[in-house]
Amino acid sequence: MSTNQSEVSNQHVKISLQKEDGCLVKLDVHMFPETTKATYQEAIKAVAKEVSLPGFRKGKVPPAMILQNFKAHVEREWRDIMLNRGLREFIDLTKIVPFNKESVHKAVVQNAAVEEGADLLIQFESAPEIPKVDPAALRIHQVKKREILPEEIERSMTKVQTHYAEWIPVTDRALQAGDSVVVDAASADNPDNLFYKDTSFTVDDENMMPWFKQAIVGHHQGETVEAEAADQDPPIRVRITLKEIKSPKLPELNDEFAKKAGAENLEDMRQKIRQQLDKHAEEEVQYALRNQIGPALLEKYSFNIPGSIAKQEIKRMISQKTNELKEQGLSGSAANQKIESMREELEKECDESLQLLFLENELVHQFNIQVTDDEVVRELFSQIYKHPEAMQSARDILNSPEMHSRVRHMLTTQKVKDYLVEKAEKIDAS
Repeated sequence: MSTNQSEVSNQHVKISLQKEDGCLVKLDVHMFPETTKATYQEAIKAVAKEVSLPGFRKGKVPPAMILQNFKAHVEREWRDIMLNRGLREFIDLTKIVPFNKESVHKAVVQNAAVEEGADLLIQFESAPEIPKVDPAALRIHQVKKREILPEEIERSMTKVQTHYAEWIPVTDRALQAGDSVVVDAASADNPDNLFYKDTSFTVDDENMMPWFKQAIVGHHQGETVEAEAADQDPPIRVRITLKEIKSPKLPELNDEFAKKAGAENLEDMRQKIRQQLDKHAEEEVQYALRNQIGPALLEKYSFNIPGSIAKQEIKRMISQKTNELKEQGLSGSAANQKIESMREELEKECDESLQLLFLENELVHQFNIQVTDDEVVRELFSQIYKHPEAMQSARDILNSPEMHSRVRHMLTTQKVKDYLVEKAEKIDAS
């Protein structure tokens, strides 16, 4: 645990300040006699407004009689006023504020005398001190756009053919690359834990994990195989049943087909595909540049996160990760053991994600970054178009406030990163 000590003062108070990890702040406040006298008079007036004595209207009881009859009340009020005044003076001097209304953990008057001053102890969790980001001070590596090769264009042409292919059921041979297969997949240790049910895949490197493809290629319809899911941590055993195999009968690649696919002719189709691939390559460059922004911000503008919010977030992350491990087939004890081995990594991820969230919120206001409703709707349509399986629930997706909120947050993050990419210094990757 690291600490940082300093001292601030004005004509009312002298404050020794100690900052600790998790935005914890400890204040030793010495209140000067003039201030204790003033706060004592405030306390008398506050009690006078609330009490009455025979022969006096409420609020008109003389101070001497207030002290004679309600001194204990005055003392309690005085202590509250001093504590509030001590915290307020500190905030005015440092601009450091409690994170929320429940953030003050301790506030006590250690000793006090009206004519001599008072000593107070105040402990609270402060709001994070978010640094102001200078985008031009960020440094990221340049990213070179990849070249579009002729064979990539031809592969894309084949994908278009496959989209328009006639799919012929296969029963007389084993599954091979390029086929379509319908599978069920479940945990080998817990068959009730289904990963896929009647799910269709195209057998290629783009749509399948290598271990999955290797496990099923060469097997026939109706067979069941087991394989180790190497992409999972820890690896798990998966039982896969091949329920249906189909082979594509590709249409002939000619001008007529090109027109069916929306082009004027075959050459125009190739040109359009080249343009799409070139656009995708540009998006890859921007994606790679965006991915550098988080680490660049954390390197230059790291700050403490309030312990309470970090505790809540790590609890959420651990719960989510535990459920994921159980869904992969791990027992409760095995999942908990795995979580313990990952705790340091998860806590680091939690801290960094919260820092970036606070920084992003500040940057949105600092540079007036906005996302319009039209942009949100366009992105939702784009996502639905990219995932045909979502077409059936398109209306629900478009009308879902939660989906709108998620997409707005995603686009906001993207815009913040794009702004910082534009302003950051680009250095040679070599």
